Amino acid sequence: MTSSSHAHTTVELPPLLLTVPQAAEILAIGRSTLYQIIWNGELTPLRIGRSVRLTVTQSNSSSRRVQRNSPRCPSGPAEYLCS
Repeated sequence: MTSSSHAHTTVELPPLLLTVPQAAEILAIGRSTLYQIIWNGELTPLRIGRSVRLTVTQSNSSSRRVQRNSPRCPSGPAEYLCS
């Protein structure tokens, strides 16, 4: 028997759902402001039990709206949302 080595590549994928604090940080706005945006119907959250989540797609489109009014896009692990 020969031993074959299988190389496993781990790919870190960005999350598909964000909590309100995570989305607020990405958008560079406060949690209360994000809840107000949700309340106004500009974003539709996904509710899982008592948890409120936002999709990356929604946060991405909101990020573009906020980015127009912001001097720079947030940096860090959430940079992928600013395209």
